[in-house]
Amino acid sequence: CLYAQVGAFIPEPDSICVDREGWHQIITPSIPSVVMNEVYVSMIPDAAVERVVAETIAEYRRQGLPFKWIVGPMSSPARLRDVLAPLAAQQWWFKGMVAPASLAIECDPSITVEVMTAANSRDYFDATSEGWGFDEKERAQLSRKIEFVLAHADTYRYFIARLEGCAVGTAGLVLRPDYGYLIGANTVASARGRGVYKSLIEARHALLRSVGREYSVTQARGATSAPILERMGFETAYDAEVYLIRPDGPRIGD
Repeated sequence: CLYAQVGAFIPEPDSICVDREGWHQIITPSIPSVVMNEVYVSMIPDAAVERVVAETIAEYRRQGLPFKWIVGPMSSPARLRDVLAPLAAQQWWFKGMVAPASLAIECDPSITVEVMTAANSRDYFDATSEGWGFDEKERAQLSRKIEFVLAHADTYRYFIARLEGCAVGTAGLVLRPDYGYLIGANTVASARGRGVYKSLIEARHALLRSVGREYSVTQARGATSAPILERMGFETAYDAEVYLIRPDGPRIGD
């Protein structure tokens, strides 16, 4: 659950992934979004915290990029939170969560879910763009991701939920050797509160069962998705904080 995200992102042509012992970071100059710019693992010697934080922030700021710094069990020292908090424009928290793929989830039978293919990928594109409110650059990035997923179906699967035939929700799944990593679920505004999210969970669990994976993991926002998943039967494996740092924000010592 801790490391499911490592290597799960679909990179852009200019993405730079820094992956070494005690550190995992992605930088994507062409995408000024925290989705593709983040520090996920940061195990830093205590004496070097201020220097490493300052250098990392400067690296993103040179390219005008906002990014998020995740602090959880994969981070050290404990005072890293105290160093980052004054520098962050926004903070939120999430839960790393896990559930058996056999988990019983009661779904509305009027909602159907299908795996994205080349034939229905336009519906996936439209529902995802609407649900997340993507701008033109994000829509272009989504098109590239869809092409990548269709070419790497052994690892990535995307799903489309339909209500009365209309695409109203989407979600993703990364297949690992013994589990599935649930990512990117969203529902268009007009269909929220109808059980679309639950149906997307169950559809992904059904696929996991069919390919012999025993459980799923995910990272759920504490204020939104996590309570829904808890009610379904997911368990919390860990908690983490997220610090959003903007290119025009304060620096250490300000």
